[in-house]
Amino acid sequence: MSYLRGKEAVILNITMRIHSAAGRLEKIAWNAGRLVERRAKENISGKHGHKKHIISSRLMNSIDAKKPLRLSRYKYSVPIGTDVFYGPYVEHRDATGGFLYPALKETKKQAIDYITRSLKGELGLL
Repeated sequence: MSYLRGKEAVILNITMRIHSAAGRLEKIAWNAGRLVERRAKENISGKHGHKKHIISSRLMNSIDAKKPLRLSRYKYSVPIGTDVFYGPYVEHRDATGGFLYPALKETKKQAIDYITRSLKGELGLL
């Protein structure tokens, strides 16, 4: 039985770790989307200086990060939104900027940090 040594063993190890991390990208993307979902719910309830948009909790409870859509081998998109018919009206009705788009802007750095830490952990770089 022959064993890989030196450079070949390192390349094989890195390749295996990349494939392992790629297998977890969907879950990592979904968790990052959940950060945006949580912030949108906080925004709609009036936290972080946002206008409170709650009359009932129907809209807030309907905000959801869906299963990530695979765009390419290493690229995912996470749909986040609501199926409540008046959601778009609340999002766009005044100059406060709504609840969903601000959530995306406000959590962008946190989501990128989460994704970076997760991938570094998967690749054994932490």
